[in-house]
Amino acid sequence: MRTWPRINILMVPIVSLIFLISLKSFLLNLKEFSEIKIKKYQYNLISTNLIFLIIITTQIFFYFNEITNGYWHIWHEKRFLFASENLFFPLNKIIMISDGRINIFSSILSVILINYIYLKINKLNYIKIKKIFLHSIILIVSFEQFLNSNIQWSLKEWKTPNTEKIYYTEDTFKKTFNNPRLSKQVHGNNYFRDKAFTINNFLNWGNKFHNQIFWKYFNKNGSIKENLSKKQIKNVFHFFGLDKFNKKIFFSSNINFSNPVEFIDESLSFEDKNIKTYKISDFGNNFIDIEFTSNEDGWITYVDNNDIFWHATINKAEVKISSLMGTYKSINFVNGNNKLKLNYEPFRY
Repeated sequence: MRTWPRINILMVPIVSLIFLISLKSFLLNLKEFSEIKIKKYQYNLISTNLIFLIIITTQIFFYFNEITNGYWHIWHEKRFLFASENLFFPLNKIIMISDGRINIFSSILSVILINYIYLKINKLNYIKIKKIFLHSIILIVSFEQFLNSNIQWSLKEWKTPNTEKIYYTEDTFKKTFNNPRLSKQVHGNNYFRDKAFTINNFLNWGNKFHNQIFWKYFNKNGSIKENLSKKQIKNVFHFFGLDKFNKKIFFSSNINFSNPVEFIDESLSFEDKNIKTYKISDFGNNFIDIEFTSNEDGWITYVDNNDIFWHATINKAEVKISSLMGTYKSINFVNGNNKLKLNYEPFRY
């Protein structure tokens, strides 16, 4: 149930429909069981209860040992704590069961419901049960949506600083490209407000491979790890564009590297010997144009996540985009003058 409120608007009918279809199938099967004596199918009841017992035991263990996802402490917990302080009794108490107890209670209620249906199969009103399920689901999702929308997003202290300002997106976007990146903010849209790109993001934002590399050198809060050498720190900052050089584009003889430290050593050497001219002629949110001259064949890497919708041309000829360390865009080039164009094109006409 826990998702963004604008998605919840779509999820209410979808989840309700899925639940009702499942319930209908479940009840019809039980009705057939009752006609040929349900006692023959007691193993269904026993196995169901055993599965729920395992689930409930696991949930209780997680709750009392405070085993939670970090996302709860970063985001969700604050919202529910605020709600508990501002909602009237008893809602302010009920809402706090979202800390994990809601999962335990839901599983217990599910066990009670299933056992009740098994025991009262011949006396149940199926249409009435379906209506109860439908209304319950709508009530739960709507209430959760109320928390997200009316409480969280209406609060000034929950908004990003300077959120009331007017931003000229295209101009701001180009300026941010020339500023050092940020590592200590875990947000996606702050480059409009902070005038810098953030490179420390949640895993569920499609940054899995980038984060695997980034978090080898940085803690989850964006601070540098203590066990790194001065050279590692210097090279990693240079690679991720966190230093005064603000680099996002690198040249190298190859892309067979597993870490930024070794890559930067080779890249600096290659660029010093071979790159005669280089400039970014244009840049936007879904394209970048780069002009450069090299004495030798090599690779140009844009430290930005790659996906299947990015396309590249060099001197107007389409070329393949490879991935440095499994995630950053890299393109092979030949010596001489080159004009590289990278475009994000999810729909090609």
